[in-house]
Amino acid sequence: MAEDGQEGCGRARVLIVDDDADVRLSERACLRRFAAEVEEVAAGKEAIALASGGRFDLVLLDLGLPDLDGIEVLRRIKSQAQQTAVVVVSGRDSIEAAVEAMRAGAEDFVTKPFDPARLRTAVRNALRLSALGRRVEQLESALGARSFAGMVGCSPGMRQLAASIRKLARSSATVLIQGETGVGKDLVARAIHDEGVRRSAPFVEVNCAAIPPELIENELFGHEREAFTGAERARPGKVELADGGTLFLDEVGELAFPSQAKLLRLLQNRRIERLGGNRSISVDVRVVAATNRNLLEEVRAGRFRDDLYYRLSVYPLYVPPLRKRREDIALLVDHFVAAAAKAEGVERPQVTPEALAALRAYDWPGNVRELENVIRRALIGLEGGRLDLSALPESVRGGAGSASLMPPALEKAAAGGRILPLREVEREYVELALERCRGNLSEAARMLGIGRTTLYRKLERYGISLRPEAAS
Repeated sequence: MAEDGQEGCGRARVLIVDDDADVRLSERACLRRFAAEVEEVAAGKEAIALASGGRFDLVLLDLGLPDLDGIEVLRRIKSQAQQTAVVVVSGRDSIEAAVEAMRAGAEDFVTKPFDPARLRTAVRNALRLSALGRRVEQLESALGARSFAGMVGCSPGMRQLAASIRKLARSSATVLIQGETGVGKDLVARAIHDEGVRRSAPFVEVNCAAIPPELIENELFGHEREAFTGAERARPGKVELADGGTLFLDEVGELAFPSQAKLLRLLQNRRIERLGGNRSISVDVRVVAATNRNLLEEVRAGRFRDDLYYRLSVYPLYVPPLRKRREDIALLVDHFVAAAAKAEGVERPQVTPEALAALRAYDWPGNVRELENVIRRALIGLEGGRLDLSALPESVRGGAGSASLMPPALEKAAAGGRILPLREVEREYVELALERCRGNLSEAARMLGIGRTTLYRKLERYGISLRPEAAS
């Protein structure tokens, strides 16, 4: 029931808990100035049930209840609804009772018989504290939704992802992160590690697509001395280096069948053997894997072990592509513009509405990574303090659709510039594909329409080296 009148605190929700009907009536009368929605109960169990989940802004609580001790009721209300304020109104007129109530979480302590003015002051202050606490909670939630562990976004998909990461951080379950190239699967993996109990232990990343198949087992499991020609000393692999922490297997779908079998044994037994060794080594690692493939389809096609798939996907996570969370684009643009301006040592430019509209309309086949690269390139040599349409690539200015992989040499030639030798253009093309795929050789080869072995040869021919994080 709502009461008439108000005293500037808004329409508060108040629960009166007292087994004396006359006291409840007097308290209700004091609340009329606050335009409060008031409910009454006479027992502690009813109060706990009603107050759970933060339904009320304020509880006026008697300590002498017929079924439960009032202090216990106070503690349970506070444990279930932290932002609900509690004012104790009690006949226990003692310092000890007041101290006990305040320690249990009460905002104030009013003795019976109470002075109406004193109770109104306590109610006013408690409601203000409750409103402030809820506002802080909302702001923290909003800030957390905008940016969490390096990931920026406020869309429902990103909120759900952040909530899943927080939940996963409390466990050591194996996680499989799925999503298109460029969505930020590596950031998700890092967040799972940094938010969890293993945060002070190593985080070791292995890009399975950037390492030749014949070298991947040595990279993962290490080798003993004289395990092969040139192995002059024993070397631990990435799994051992991650002991106690997290092993992040990026693009795990690229592993060949023999390597899949060894990874399965690691997940089953938490033990490994180095190449050339016969000693079983126990390891304590949390495995987080990521892939841009549909591993279930890979299993059906016979390219990925079904038993390994089910071991990896104890807890699957999906990172949505940027085109399915367009409401995050403005936040991401703001974030990347600020970062790029700082990196370039220039004043932060203003993004024009037309440029932002084009950025929002584009489909971003390279996802967040492509957006970041577009912003970084736009700021190079930017003049006038405005990032407008002219600073964006033609593919983005044209609106939604797939981007062309047009290296700068071809863009200049198409605009009437000098025609460069084919060798130089091909090198740029390969480098751009690798940048788009962040060093994922299999993905870059598919994008270029060539085999992975052919791509290896081109890397050697043009002296292209992978970035350290891709080659690790």
